[in-house]
Amino acid sequence: MKLNEDKKIKIVTGVKEVLELEAAQSFLKTIEGKEDAKVIFATGSSPVGFYKNLIKAHHDGKSFKKLTSFNLDEYLDVENFPEDGFKKFMKDNLFDAIDIDQEKTHFPQSPESYDKLLDEVDKFDVTILGVGTNGHIAFNEPGTSINSRTHEVELTASTIASNFKGRTSYPTTAITMGLKDIYEKSNKIILFAWGVGKKEALKMLLKSEKNEQWPITLFLDHNDITIYTDLKMEEII
Repeated sequence: MKLNEDKKIKIVTGVKEVLELEAAQSFLKTIEGKEDAKVIFATGSSPVGFYKNLIKAHHDGKSFKKLTSFNLDEYLDVENFPEDGFKKFMKDNLFDAIDIDQEKTHFPQSPESYDKLLDEVDKFDVTILGVGTNGHIAFNEPGTSINSRTHEVELTASTIASNFKGRTSYPTTAITMGLKDIYEKSNKIILFAWGVGKKEALKMLLKSEKNEQWPITLFLDHNDITIYTDLKMEEII
């Protein structure tokens, strides 16, 4: 369904496994034939099934050698929690299983250096996003400006609860691409919102009002964003 007739944002509902395949096919179609495709990748549980479909596509003959990728975020104290690192996550869940040139995969290390890299990119062909239970995008937590660029953040209690269930030791700070670059440089956005925990974020989106306390709503008037969810429309309207 279209969220509003005057907006291009779409919400697609259905069975998670079917939607993950559909999203992967959309991604592959978008980068097909491009000599210098550039994409933004997300981590966390939301895109894992999507990445499995990209791996299957590679096994079926799809090459990713010409792809350049930028990841949304990374933990600042990752050296203390190497198993939680997003570079490791991407290697485990995608990069080591496809033929992407890992010299062309980028992760934020400092705001200044990442902004410099981002300034060299005109547009990203496809951006993969998840959304937090509090509506955060990457580690752009509630209250983040749409004009934000790469910055350091203290993780909120809700993000820690979602990412480190049952743990007493975990990363507490991160670095994230800002909303400005995600919004302005993404030609196409694929966003995953799986499970009942994302219901409130989608409810806020359906109000069609921008609200910095719910960062997902700041993407309301993006030119091309598709949200895939296994929630039924009657659950979120």
